[in-house]
Amino acid sequence: MAPAPHAATDRTAARDSSVEVQARRLAPPAAHEPLRIASYNVHQCIGTDRRCDVRRVAHVIREMGCDTIGLQEVDSRPGPNSDSRQLEFLAKATGMQAVAGSTIIRHDRDYGNALLTSRRILDVKRHDLSFRRFEPRGALEVGLEVAGSCLRVFVMH
Repeated sequence: MAPAPHAATDRTAARDSSVEVQARRLAPPAAHEPLRIASYNVHQCIGTDRRCDVRRVAHVIREMGCDTIGLQEVDSRPGPNSDSRQLEFLAKATGMQAVAGSTIIRHDRDYGNALLTSRRILDVKRHDLSFRRFEPRGALEVGLEVAGSCLRVFVMH
């Protein structure tokens, strides 16, 4: 027998509220702290077990302990679950700011690069690196405040 629709909603709400609690624990780094940075191709949040699990990816990002993470292959599309918009979900779950660098934009989804950071964002530039009729490519350039200076971070795939 299938569970009642409200039961699934209650479970989703419970998971989402636990994510919010974890997200509040992340404090922005002090100005003098060194940059802790990583790059992570999330493959649309599909693991080696072939399951899409955005919560698992958020957990991995939190375990890294980085304050800035470049992401590739982030997929965001409307859906019934709170995790169908992957970048929004990951930002909320990690307590970081999100910067999208989508390379494929359609009426039903965005797909591409992104940056999560707890640093102060100074500016954002998006560069089109597409070549002829191949899959669209792009680079996301973000200026972050690190030790009182602007550090340029690039995310691309």
